Amino acid sequence: MANNEVFICYSHKNKEWLEKTRTHLHPLVRSGIIDLFDDTQIPYGGNLKQIIREKIYSAKIAIFLVSADFFASDFIDLEELPPLLAAAERNGAIALSIIISHCGFEDSFLSVYRAINQPSRPLLVMGEGERDKVFNDLAIFIKTILPTIPQSLKPPSIPERTTSPSQTNKIKIAEDHLLWGKFELAIQEATAILENEPNNADALIIRARANAFFYKTEDNYIRDAAQALISVKNRKDCVGLMQYSQALFLLGWNKLALEHIHKVIAEEFANTPVPETNQHLYNAVSLRMRIENALREYTDAIADADWLLSVNESDGQVWFRKGQAHLGFKDYEEVIRCENIAIKLIPDYWVIYDVRGEAYSRLNRVQDAFNDFSKVFDKAPWYNTTRKLKAAILTDSKRYTEALSEIAVALIYDPNDSHVLSMKAESLLSLGDYQNAKKAAEIALQHNPTNEFALRVLSEIETKNKEVSNANLPNQPKIPPLPIKKKSSIFDFIKKL
Repeated sequence: MANNEVFICYSHKNKEWLEKTRTHLHPLVRSGIIDLFDDTQIPYGGNLKQIIREKIYSAKIAIFLVSADFFASDFIDLEELPPLLAAAERNGAIALSIIISHCGFEDSFLSVYRAINQPSRPLLVMGEGERDKVFNDLAIFIKTILPTIPQSLKPPSIPERTTSPSQTNKIKIAEDHLLWGKFELAIQEATAILENEPNNADALIIRARANAFFYKTEDNYIRDAAQALISVKNRKDCVGLMQYSQALFLLGWNKLALEHIHKVIAEEFANTPVPETNQHLYNAVSLRMRIENALREYTDAIADADWLLSVNESDGQVWFRKGQAHLGFKDYEEVIRCENIAIKLIPDYWVIYDVRGEAYSRLNRVQDAFNDFSKVFDKAPWYNTTRKLKAAILTDSKRYTEALSEIAVALIYDPNDSHVLSMKAESLLSLGDYQNAKKAAEIALQHNPTNEFALRVLSEIETKNKEVSNANLPNQPKIPPLPIKKKSSIFDFIKKL
C-alpha cells in the first residue's frame, strides 16, 4: 500500500454523504492507490481523539464534507480542523472540500483551498446525476495527483533524464510564446516537448498556464499542474521548489504556494543577493508577485513589482502585474499608466487590454474601454471575463439591445453562467419581453439560487402582473406595486466575483 492516506472530515449529521464519498472512492482503495479513513473505522473502546490525531498527522489528503452542521460542530472546530489545516500548510497535505449545503463556506478559512463543486451550487440543490459527477470528479482528481502504482509494485527507479540542449531551447520558445500571450503556440510547443519527456515539469507548467487562459474548462490545466506537482515533489533544489510552488499556485493552493516561494527567495537571497547575477531570485520574486495578486495582497505585489523593475524596467509582464495590483486599489489612472507601458513592451498580450479596459470603464471612458475589449475579442473571443464586463456596462447604461448581443455570445461559451443569464433577464425585462425575462431568471436561479438580480427580475415581473390584474378588475381599489429596493449596479456586482 502506498502511503497515500486520505482523511474524511464530516459532521455525523451528514453520514449519508460520507457513504456516498466512500462508495465513489472505493475503487481507489481496492487498487491500492489510497488508504481511506474516517471515524467509523475506530474500533469500540478505542481512544477516539488519539487515533484521529494520528491519522490527521499522516494524511496526504483531507476531504471536508462542508455544511452548516459541519461548521456548527465543536469537535470538528477544535479537534480536527486545526491539525488538518496545519498539516496542509506545513507538510503540503492537500485539502479538498465538497459543499453539501449553503453554509458560508466562502467566508471561512477553508475557502483558500480547492472545492470540488462551486459554493453557489451545493449538493442539496443538485439532481442525482449531477451529484454523482461531483463525487466522480473528486475521485478523478485524487487519482491524478497521487501515484497510481503501489510502492511494492514499482520498478526500480532510474536516473532522471537531463534535459538536452535542444529541449532547453524548445522550452525557451514555449515560454516566450506564453509571455507574449500566444497561448495556442505555447501549448503546441510544450506538447511537443512532453511527447519526448512526459514528466518535464517546465513544459507541464507552461502548458498548464497556457491552458488556463486558452480553454474554458479546468480539466486541461489541472491535469498538467497535478502531474508537475508529482514530478517535482521530492526535489529540494531551487528550480524544483519553484516548480512545486508554481504547480501549487495553478491548483489554487495559493497560501501554501506563497509559503514555499518565501523559502526559495530567502535561500536564494542569502546565497546570491544580487539579482543581476541570480536569475532564480528574479524568477522567484516574479512568481511571488503573481501569487500575491491572486491573494489580493496588493501592497506586497506592488512592492515586489517595484523591486523587479529596478532590476529590469523592460519587463512587460511585471508592468502588467503592477497594473493589476493598482486595479485592486482602484487607482485607475495608475493602472492605465502601467498597462500603457506593458503594451509597448508586449503588445500581443491581450489580457493587458482587459485590465486597461476595466480601468477606462471605471473612469467612464466607455468608448476607450470598448476599444480595448474589441482587441481582447480579436485575440480571444472565448474570453468571457471581458465579454461579461462589456455586457454589464451596456446593461447598466440601459443599452439593452446591444447588451443582449454580447450576452448571446457569452452564453455560447458558457450557457450556464448565472450572472450572464441574470443580465439577459434584466435586459429582456427592460425591453418588455416579460415571458423570456422570467425564463432567463428562472434558469439563472437553477444555477445560483441566491442571484439577487434574477430574484429582482422575478419580483418585478410579479408586481407588473398584479398591476395588470388590478386594472382588469372593475370597481376594485388598485393595489399599489410592491416596493422594490433601489437597484445596485450589475456592473459592480459582476466585479465582486
